[in-house]
Amino acid sequence: MSEWIDISVPLHTGMAHWPGDPEPVIERLADMEYGAAANVTFLKMSAHTGTHVDAGFHFLANGRTVDQFPLEVGIGPARVLDIGDAVSIGEGELETYNLQPAERVLLKTRHSRKPWHDQEFNTNLVALNVAGAKYL
Repeated sequence: MSEWIDISVPLHTGMAHWPGDPEPVIERLADMEYGAAANVTFLKMSAHTGTHVDAGFHFLANGRTVDQFPLEVGIGPARVLDIGDAVSIGEGELETYNLQPAERVLLKTRHSRKPWHDQEFNTNLVALNVAGAKYL
């Protein structure tokens, strides 16, 4: 049996968000605890708030959007690759892991070691560079 681990950052009003994007707001509009027929929550936030997936469309004018990917692409067994203190993730950081075709990977970076969700958004991102993306 597989072990499921939720690695998503809990969403909350005022959490860290990309500079210039709207501040996340989560507000209960109706609450069964106070007699409402249903719980209803209002959410206002960028799609890039908290844990999220950037599809090709985020950077490519003709790239695919998230809704065009099968759900199973983002769910299932994955390897966690500890990238350490690298400032950019390229082929050199990835090739030592002997990745297999279509293997799902999660990249653990220096940002994974601190609770960034309760701080100002750190724009000094660790990300795949072109060589790393091509390698994957």
